[in-house]
Amino acid sequence: MELKDYPQAIAHQQSELLISEQAARHWQSQVDHAIAGIDHAIAFDKSLTNEAQRKAARAQLMAQPDLQTALTTLQTSQDQKTERAIALELLRNQFSVAKLAERRHIAQLEASIA
Repeated sequence: MELKDYPQAIAHQQSELLISEQAARHWQSQVDHAIAGIDHAIAFDKSLTNEAQRKAARAQLMAQPDLQTALTTLQTSQDQKTERAIALELLRNQFSVAKLAERRHIAQLEASIA
């Protein structure tokens, strides 16, 4: 990649990272909402008379396929966000190295002229 191409590539990677962050926030919100609903249902269920019953009911409700799918998707979104953050950092570091190499080349040219 040429030096002039790095800013555009970095901007593109930042956009990709933003998309991943938005997806992770969306799925986190979905999971939080579902868990709040479960906690609310358990809190107002008069048939659950002790802590053991409430724990068992919560575990059963937490195992619902929709919630498990949301949790899996959240984890995937968070992993993708991390991967994109790593890719962005790598691109920034490559840009720094490319700039340093160009500066060294310029310094060598100036030294050979002088």
